Order: sequence, then C-alpha cells, then structure tokens
Amino acid sequence: MIFSEKGISFFLTVYEEYFLNLFIKISTSVTVVMTVYRHLAIAFPFRAKQNLTARNTFFAIVACFAFWVMFLLPLLWTWTVYGHTCPDGTPYYILDIGAFEDNKLIRKIVTHSWSIMGFILPACILGYCNVNLILSLRQSSQTQRSEVQSIRQQHRMRAERLTTITLIAIVVSYFLLVLPSEALGYFMDFTTARHNDYHLTMAQVTCNALQAINMSMNVVLYCTVNANFRRSCRNMFPTCQKRNSRRYDTIPLDGKFNETSKMNVAEL
Repeated sequence: MIFSEKGISFFLTVYEEYFLNLFIKISTSVTVVMTVYRHLAIAFPFRAKQNLTARNTFFAIVACFAFWVMFLLPLLWTWTVYGHTCPDGTPYYILDIGAFEDNKLIRKIVTHSWSIMGFILPACILGYCNVNLILSLRQSSQTQRSEVQSIRQQHRMRAERLTTITLIAIVVSYFLLVLPSEALGYFMDFTTARHNDYHLTMAQVTCNALQAINMSMNVVLYCTVNANFRRSCRNMFPTCQKRNSRRYDTIPLDGKFNETSKMNVAEL
C-alpha cells in the first residue's frame, strides 16, 4: 500500500489491528474479573469481604490492561514503513509486510497464545461462573420466599440480586455477540480457507457488527437493570436536576397560578 502522507488513514492502517484487539481483550478481561469477583463474593462471602476490596479490584483491572498492552505488542510489527521521495521532492510511504507477519512460526505461536488467553480461557471461566451465578440467584429467590426478612435485609438482597442479574446479562451477551467473532477469527487464523471468499467475508462483517452491538449494550444493560447505576448517571448531571426542581417549585401549593406558573407548567 502506498500513502502520500502520514495522515489519519495511514495511522489507522498501521495501528488499527493493535488497538482494536487491545480494546476487545481488555473489555473481555474486565468482564472476567467482575464476574469472578461476584462469584467469589457469593461462594466465599466472609473471605471475599476481606480480600475483594475496591483497591484490589482497581489493581486487577490495571494488571489486565498492562498485560494486554505488552502481550499484543507484536502486532505493532505487522507492517514495515518505507519512506521515499519522488523526483519532484514529494514524499510518499510504502507499507510492506512486517517482521511479525513475515515470520510464520512466531506468528503461529503468538496467535495460539492469544487465542488461549483471550478466547478459550475467558469463555471457560465465564461459562463456569455464569452457571454458578444463575444457581445462586435461583437459590436466593427460594430463600427469600421461604423466610421472613426485615425491610433492610430485603433491600440488601434485592441490590445483590440486581448486581448478579446485570453480570449474568453481560456474560450472556458476550456469548451471543462476542464469541462468534472470536471463534471466526480463530477459524480464519488456523485454517486454509480463502479469506476473500464471499460467504466468509459476510460472516466476518456480521460478527464484527454483533461485536460492536455488544460494546454499546453494556450501558443499556446497566441502566435497565441496575438502579444504582441510573442514580449515579443522574448525579452526573446536577444542572438538569436543579432545572427540573425549579420548574416544580414554581407551582403554588394553594392552587392559584400566576402567569409565570402557567408558563412553567406549559413547558412540562
């Protein structure tokens, strides 16, 4: 490929694969960390209360980020850039196959490692934890129906159930929307299928679309299931809350509306 300048299209071509894989792997790793933490909190509540702190969670997420930043570095050598100059002095750049792409053995070993760490292992962990979360959710529902609990205990159990339901929904969306793309990528890396085949290309486009949908669904899932997340989102925009409260404050309690009150009610 030839580029006349080092513009946006040039940098997207050179670094697209690295950063795209980096964001996908980090997203999967964070999902695994949160699901495992929730599973441990249910299976071992007393030990989890001491060890699964916010600080440890932060360090686990940072460790996942650092691990994939280093582990995916070979992708930066996918392309080799050669700079040339035309006779009239205009520069242009040629992208050729890099050292990582050219060395088939190293690429095969590293790609196998990526598949194990970023696809097979997370799928097994998420599947195991999700089954246990579903069983614990069912057990807590039976316990809540059979026992008489205080209002405080009911609120606490309801919050825990909503957290568990949120994680279960995220894991299910991962299996339905992300796993097909990872499986197809694994298939394309380790088979002799033609990458320019029409059906294979359409399958890849469809899987990429499903993966993009999954990335945008997490916020929707949080807002739909978790009331604490909705409350936090509302707290992020205090100006809107104050504006709405002012509108309601202008309605008089005696039922007599002046012109300003009528305008505010009309705006509602």
